[in-house]
Formats: sequence, structure tokens, C-alpha cells
Amino acid sequence: MKVLVIAEDLRVSGTSEGQVSRSFVFNLSRHPRITTVDLLYFKCNVENHFLEKLGVQNSWIFLTPNLNGSIFRFFEKICHKLLGKSIIDNYKINWMKNKFRSFDFSPYDRIFIRSTGQSFWAIRASSALNGYEKKTVLYFHDPYPVFWDPGFFGKLSKIGLNSFLEMRSIVNRGFMLTTPSNYLSKDMRFLYGSKVSFVTIPHQFVPEVFDFPEEVFLKDVEDKIVVMYHGAIQLGRTLDSFLEAFKSLLEENSLFEEKVILILRIKDGKDLPLKSKYKDIRNIRFLDQVNAGVAYKEIYQYSDVNLVLEPSGSYSNILVGKAPLLASLNRPVLVLGPDDSELKYLLKDKNQFARAISTEEIKLKLKLIIDDIVINGKGNKDPFNGYFSIENYFNLLESVLPKDI
Repeated sequence: MKVLVIAEDLRVSGTSEGQVSRSFVFNLSRHPRITTVDLLYFKCNVENHFLEKLGVQNSWIFLTPNLNGSIFRFFEKICHKLLGKSIIDNYKINWMKNKFRSFDFSPYDRIFIRSTGQSFWAIRASSALNGYEKKTVLYFHDPYPVFWDPGFFGKLSKIGLNSFLEMRSIVNRGFMLTTPSNYLSKDMRFLYGSKVSFVTIPHQFVPEVFDFPEEVFLKDVEDKIVVMYHGAIQLGRTLDSFLEAFKSLLEENSLFEEKVILILRIKDGKDLPLKSKYKDIRNIRFLDQVNAGVAYKEIYQYSDVNLVLEPSGSYSNILVGKAPLLASLNRPVLVLGPDDSELKYLLKDKNQFARAISTEEIKLKLKLIIDDIVINGKGNKDPFNGYFSIENYFNLLESVLPKDI
């Protein structure tokens, strides 16, 4: 079986979508029925994305135009207000359509188009794939448009409504449709009134597609229980209640103060107000962000409990990109999220979930996890019970692969 992947983000570091897309491509090449994986890549910058690690046979790489000049931004604002459209998006989508029209898709049994960011350019350009709809799989990594993201609190704009109408026409053309989340699959089908189901194929994590240092070093963590978070705080994610809960446990429990260290590497967190608020607490360390390879190695070497942040409202249909990485460690996690969410649904042990806005609930759940480590030793169980395994990935992938090849 010959497969083509169309992607916009395969960066090694700085983006969770780049990391899960790299793993997705690599695992396609491991599927027993797939003989060839080719790549059509719309690259976002001139940096080295180390595509040789992905296991693809052939690749076609195009640098996506950068339209960030002051003139473009000026006319972009005008078009947003008057027309409810983005001239930058329209330019890039038409540019991709022209690339599609000049590409020969006929040799492929399946074509996977992966979304990224908030603009979904490649999927929006898929209307140029006339005649290939039934062999093309569209992958929605997040809700689209961003107005429907549970962590977005803005108003529905004219551009958001136009984006929805544009995508609805694409969804109903006969493509196969996928998301990484069970909740998101149901919501997207309802939102777009799709006649076909959105298939759920969860994120993957494959260490082979990254470069790792042989060893990393953190000071003064020997014989400590290390709680760790690497990532961003955005789109409704919050650490405020967790930090208050952690501070309270330090004050109330001398063993906790002696044994537990919290390490936070927050993306773009240089001027984060939380840093100044907790800077005098020696058990809480705000460290600089590091690249994905160093982050993984640090988590692998030192973490005992890993935090996962979901949007903190009442509902989240998003599967965070780092979930399969943390599952591969076979260590406890503490998911901070809303009352109803994808990760809460997937967690085997619900004591590893707490509402992100409840200080008391976080205190209770974190103490239970720490006490279990103190009594029974450091864990060796996948908190998601094999959900992110390659076996489950292959099984779910079969629903979008041809049966007769």
C-alpha cells in the first residue's frame, strides 16, 4: 500500500503538533500493510526539521510564503473588519492549491492531510483534490474554527463564521475525517452536520524521531520526588490553583516539604507573574524552556509525577500532544482539567485527575499520589492502560485504510 502524508508542521521542537505529526508519519512506515510512505511538506521556516528520521521514501518540500510585513498586516486588519476574511490565509491556501494541482496523486492508495495551528491551510486547500476525496483522510488536531476551542473565550466574529461555512463545504465533499480525541470526533460531526463519522486516531509518541542528549543534569533532586511540567499556559490552561495547593501542602506537611520538588519549564514564561509570586519557595523551581529532546530526557531521568494541563472551564474535547509521551514513561500523572474531558475519560485511575480550579481537590489528589509513591515506591504503570500503544494505533488506523490492498 502506498501512502502520502501532507503536513505543515514536522518541527522537532517548540510545538506539540510537530512532535505528534512526526510520530504519526514514522508509525505509518511501521504498519505491516503499508509499503511506501511519501511526504509532501509545506515547511514553515528554513530550519532543519530532520525529515530523514521519519522513515519516508520520497519527499517534496515547499517553503510556505511568509506574509508578515507591515503592509500585509494593515490590509489584513481591514479585510477582517470589512469582509470577514483573511487575505494572508487566502493567499497561502491558493498557493497550496496550485501545488496540489501540479502534483500527481494517482499512485497513492491513501492521502493523509494533517492540520496544524489555528488556520488549517492544507485542509482548506484540499478542495483542489478533485476526484481524490474517497482516498483522502483529513485530520483535525483541534476544533476549527478556534471559536469552538473550549479554551477560547472570545466572541464569534464574522471571519469565524465564514471559516466555519468554508470548512463545512469541505467536510461534506466525501473525505474521510479523523481527530485524535473521542470527544472531538463526536463534537465535530455534530458541529458540521457530517453524514459520516469522524474516526478517532489518538496522538503517537516515537522517541526515534527525535535527538536526545545522552544525559541531562538537574541540581539537588537526588532522593526527591519530582513533580514536573514542561509546556505552555494558554487557551484556558492554568497553574494558579495547583501552585496554591502545592504551597499549602508544603506548609502543612513536613515530609512533603522535605521530599517533594516542583520543576516548571513554561513555554514563553520568562515574565510570568507566577514566577515572582513563588520565587522565595525553594521547593518550586521555574527553569528556562528547553528543546524537545532535552525536555524528554529530563522527564525520563527525573520526573516521578508529571502534570498535564487541559482547558479549565467545564469541558474539554482536546487531546493534549504530550499525553502519549507521558504514557510511555509508565509513571503517575496528575491531569488538571475541567469536569468533563478527554483525558479524564481515558485515565485508568481517576485519582490522577483534579479540577484545575479546585485547590482542595488538587491537594487531595496530589497527596494521594505522593503518599502512594512514599509507601509503594515509584510507579511502573501506564496511566492510560495502553491506549497510546502502537498496537491500538494500528487497530484504529484500519478504519481509514483500504481493506483489499
